[in-house]
Amino acid sequence: LTYVQLFQTKLHDWFERALTRGGPYIPRMKEIFKDEGVPPSLVYLAIVESAFNPDAVSRARAVGMWQFIKGTAIRYNLKVDFWEDQRRDPEASARAAASYLKDLYGMFNDWQMALAAYNCGEAKIQCIMERRPNSTFWTLRDSRFLRRETREYVPAILAAILLASNPKAYGFTPPAPDPPASTAMVTIDEATDLRVIAKCAQVPLEEIQALNPSLNRLMTPPGPFELRIPASHLDGFMARLKAVPPDERIAVAMHKVTRGDTLRRIAAHYKVSTEAIRLANRMPTWRVRPGEMLVIPLGSAASDPELYAENRAPGATTARVYRVRRGDSLASISRRTAVPIDRLRELNNLTSNLLHPGQRLVLSEGEGAPRAGALGRSRSLEPRERVHHVRQGDTLWDLARRYGTSVDRICRANRISPSHRLKLGDSLLIP
Repeated sequence: LTYVQLFQTKLHDWFERALTRGGPYIPRMKEIFKDEGVPPSLVYLAIVESAFNPDAVSRARAVGMWQFIKGTAIRYNLKVDFWEDQRRDPEASARAAASYLKDLYGMFNDWQMALAAYNCGEAKIQCIMERRPNSTFWTLRDSRFLRRETREYVPAILAAILLASNPKAYGFTPPAPDPPASTAMVTIDEATDLRVIAKCAQVPLEEIQALNPSLNRLMTPPGPFELRIPASHLDGFMARLKAVPPDERIAVAMHKVTRGDTLRRIAAHYKVSTEAIRLANRMPTWRVRPGEMLVIPLGSAASDPELYAENRAPGATTARVYRVRRGDSLASISRRTAVPIDRLRELNNLTSNLLHPGQRLVLSEGEGAPRAGALGRSRSLEPRERVHHVRQGDTLWDLARRYGTSVDRICRANRISPSHRLKLGDSLLIP
């Protein structure tokens, strides 16, 4: 199958979800690319890189929609440290990606070679061009000079551009971008708990986190920090924040992970939920590593009812919950909470897109919490994953069907793209 055919058939649903997820970002990203002198259509490179997921993380620890590794991110003026990771900021990372692509085009004077270099690194392409100075991507594609991943990467992007530029003509629902939310920038002079900020702004914590996706922790960094809040909630915000006593601005502890620590053990020590710690540190998994620093949310806000189920007796289950507001849609809730739409449907047994104000949606399974509609089924505290060793003829689509899961979930579990070619002997986690 060509990539056009693959995206229209086996990966149709995945491609459409990627377009929907990118809907709110694509118009602004095209403006940024145009400003940087890069073809606006190249924003669809993010479909192949991450399916427009700002929280995507690869096995090589590349992060964000544009999958920057730390060194390249810093080279293009993105901040990456304990407190902040601008690779997750859609606008800042898009500008960095456009600048990088522009530089690659300047090196090779060919957009397809620039795309190949974006995948395998400019040093690799420069080395090839020194040996074969008149080569094009298509002459190199049939040679041994490029890795298989790079040989497939450029055709996948060209197919994504073709389909995404006219989705309706190819059987996809065009993304309906929400109007950008009106925001205001405020300067937070000292490290402050985001729950305190949310309370002073009179908005849910998740809204503050969604507007400031680069923040790694449940608090702003030490020193002045420019924070986005909804413009409609600016009045009175600074006055309420200044009225907070200094000793109440921070309600967290810092914990350095030691050998033998587990997330559950740390949570039990501080008498908070594991989900609260994961959310406070944007942790994609349950795993912790010795030497890692964690922010531990303390106080009653650690069980904020807007984010978690109401307080229960010790040992009871807790689950992250969102209350639907007027004007909400599954797409807007997915962007605000960083929970994929298909995951929202699965957790809440939704068979349609209809929501009503006041409806409560489960956003994640808490400790021992069953999925909506699955009461009575036993479930361990951490999700069970199977391991599959790739055999001759295996494809992601076949594995998804065999194990009763989806290509998208397998890709997320293994931090690979749907265009990834499986190799004999590879081990894959099956969620």
